[in-house]
Amino acid sequence: EERKKDFLKNLENIQSMLLAGGKKEEGAKVKLFNGWNGMKLAFDELLGKKQTGDYLIFAIDVPQNVLLRFRQLVRNVHKARIAKKIPCSALISTKLRDTVGEDRKKEPLTSLRFVSIEQAMPMVANVYADKVMLAVWSEPPMAIIIDNKQSADSFKAYFNLIWKNARQ
Repeated sequence: EERKKDFLKNLENIQSMLLAGGKKEEGAKVKLFNGWNGMKLAFDELLGKKQTGDYLIFAIDVPQNVLLRFRQLVRNVHKARIAKKIPCSALISTKLRDTVGEDRKKEPLTSLRFVSIEQAMPMVANVYADKVMLAVWSEPPMAIIIDNKQSADSFKAYFNLIWKNARQ
């Protein structure tokens, strides 16, 4: 419930930023996804078009009650990513080193670093090309995709800042 509240608060902030000044940036889109099927659609949307650049994932912290289902879904996402030859850099909570960390470590085109639980965000951020997907892994999970270059660039800069200080 706390993660949902944080997610909804951040969603409101993001929507107000996109609408700042009374108009959206040309081509900016926001899409909401809910439930496990919605999460699959969100990942398909995020990685759907052939783009260039790395797929960035940061501050992963997934609650224990959805961890198994999360791992199954994300395993398929990464298979598709690897088939498209998209490199990935992921920041993962140290508490998931032996589960999600081990899953990703085995995959080609994947670099990992670990952050303390204090550095983990209340949601997972996925960035690829000009899109940002913010996901809350609750039951049911939910996500928002922001299709906006300025937002994606901002998240990439934040990711790079954390990456430099994270443990390998």
